[in-house]
Amino acid sequence: MARILTIVFFTAVIIFSVHPAAAEEMSAGSTNENITLDQALDWLRGEELPEKLRETPITVPLAKPRVRIENTNYGDPKTQINAITHIFRQYNKKLDNETAREYANIIKSTSEKFGEDPFVIAALIVIESTVKRDARSKGGDYGLMQVRWRVHKNRLMKKYPTMKTEKDMFKPRENIIAGTEIFSSYRESANGDMVIAMTAYSGGNPSHWNKVNNVVLQIKDKYSELIGI
Repeated sequence: MARILTIVFFTAVIIFSVHPAAAEEMSAGSTNENITLDQALDWLRGEELPEKLRETPITVPLAKPRVRIENTNYGDPKTQINAITHIFRQYNKKLDNETAREYANIIKSTSEKFGEDPFVIAALIVIESTVKRDARSKGGDYGLMQVRWRVHKNRLMKKYPTMKTEKDMFKPRENIIAGTEIFSSYRESANGDMVIAMTAYSGGNPSHWNKVNNVVLQIKDKYSELIGI
């Protein structure tokens, strides 16, 4: 129960920070019932919004580069990249070594910029798209990290000149930068809580972190094997 209440609270915080009209809508008394977890997550996904809110694009306040919140126990950059490369090719058999390594290098530099764990970002890519750069969902999620362009496009276009249309989300570098920044914003709003951040990123799946964490453990195991621990 405590976990559910925490998720509801932080989801509401994220919604109101994402959608400035949401707070006004609630304070105006347009609803006569409490917000449920499902309703809050629907709002976060941009679905089931009150008519007034549909008129205003939903955007996520993008994260600013910051000091790493969590210190990892794997400090050799080359071996980190090798471990990620191996796991990527394990999940996507069609991925050649050069491309997998390119993705891993982008993840490493982007994760450092936003203070995120590169293994978490790599694992998120595995779960979101099975490491397929051309992945696209029916809901309009694009690329490696399944970025929901219609939700985040205004902020992304304003900040990054190379992100102009949803097609740019099929470019690995742009997609990983956008996805990492969005996830980092969710995690910051959730005070570092991975479960809440992953629930928000996935659009409402509270078990998303468990799936991602399973892959994180696989990457860590591969790292340990390569480093000789």
